[in-house]
Amino acid sequence: MPRSKTRKPQLAVTKDIGDLFDYPDLPVKLRQDLYVLTRHQRVVINKLRAQIPEAKNSDARNAIQEITDLLIHRNDQTEELIEGVLDRKIIVYHKAR
Repeated sequence: MPRSKTRKPQLAVTKDIGDLFDYPDLPVKLRQDLYVLTRHQRVVINKLRAQIPEAKNSDARNAIQEITDLLIHRNDQTEELIEGVLDRKIIVYHKAR
């Protein structure tokens, strides 16, 4: 019985942004949505950080501190990807049109 070929997943970063969308305004809309999402995540992280002084013991305070530090770092990475990769690809896409 012949084996079916499975397609390897293609990363969006390696493709032209225009290949991912049928309409030219969708990349800009995606960018705006991702920006709103990262801003909202930052608000949630700040609310978590506000709970640090109210934690009952030092272990709880340390745990909240470590978790929020990791979340902030991850959120910053996401913002850098959006600003660095997605913005650049959108600009190239619009220039090519």
